[in-house]
Amino acid sequence: MGMSTWIAVVSGLGALVASYALYVEFMAASDPTFEAACDIDWLGASCTAGKITCFTAPVVVRRHSPAAGMGRGVPAAVRPKPTFRRLPLSPGRAAVFQSDYGRMLSKLGIVPSESPLDLPNAAIGLVFYVVLLLSPSLPLPPATRRMGVLAGSLISAAASAYLGYVLAFVLHDFCVVCVTTYIINAAILVMALIDACGSKAKAKTP
Repeated sequence: MGMSTWIAVVSGLGALVASYALYVEFMAASDPTFEAACDIDWLGASCTAGKITCFTAPVVVRRHSPAAGMGRGVPAAVRPKPTFRRLPLSPGRAAVFQSDYGRMLSKLGIVPSESPLDLPNAAIGLVFYVVLLLSPSLPLPPATRRMGVLAGSLISAAASAYLGYVLAFVLHDFCVVCVTTYIINAAILVMALIDACGSKAKAKTP
C-alpha cells in the first residue's frame, strides 16, 4: 500500500475514536448516571465528570393522626425524589470533555461561545479524519493533495501538543481517548511528511 492509503486507514481509525468521543460527550451531558468506558479508576483516567458519588433514595413518610388510631395514618408521602450528584474524580481535576478546552474554537476566540460554529473538538477532528479518509479519491493533483494533507496534519499535531499540555498541566487529568487521538495525529503527520518528501525525491530523480 502507498503512504496515502496508510494515511486513509489511520484516519479511519481516528474517525472511529472521534465518533466515540462525541457519543461520550453527548451521553455525559444528557444522563447524570452515565459512566464511560474511558473512565478508568485504576489508571487514573477520566473523560466525563466522574462517577455517581451520592445517591439519595426516596424516603417513605407516614404521618400519624391521633384520630386515626394505632397503626393508621394519612396516606404515605414519598420525599425526596431520587437524586444523583457527580463530583470531579479528585480535587483540581475537571471533566475533560466538559471543560472549556473541549471547544477550542470559542476558547481561542475564533467563534463566539454558544455559536452554532462552536463545535466540540471531537466534531472538528471527525471532519478532519473524514476529509483525509476521502482524500485519495478527491479530484485534485497529487502534489496539491499531498500539501493539503501535510498542512492539515501540521495543524492537528500542533493542536494535539497544546491540548496534551492542557490535559497534563492544567486539568491534571489523563484521558485515554484524548491520548489515542494525539497518537493518531502524530502518526498521520509522520506519514504525511514521508509522503511529501518521497514525492519530491522522486520528482528530482532523472
